[in-house]
Amino acid sequence: MITACIDDISSWMFSNRLKINMNKTQFIWLQGSHLQLAMLNVRTINLADVDVEVSDEVTCLGVVLVGQT
Repeated sequence: MITACIDDISSWMFSNRLKINMNKTQFIWLQGSHLQLAMLNVRTINLADVDVEVSDEVTCLGVVLVGQT
């Protein structure tokens, strides 16, 4: 489901002459209780043949987003 969303975003960007730089793409889980997030065992997501590690902290347009720890 997440990969389908990224594919849709990538298609939209391509139609607007833009491209996602998968080597700079970051991923963070922002929703869920401490217990739910602790049960996640996914540490990487494969997007367009690039393994993106799940982070506790990401940067978007200079703003640092921090997940629950």
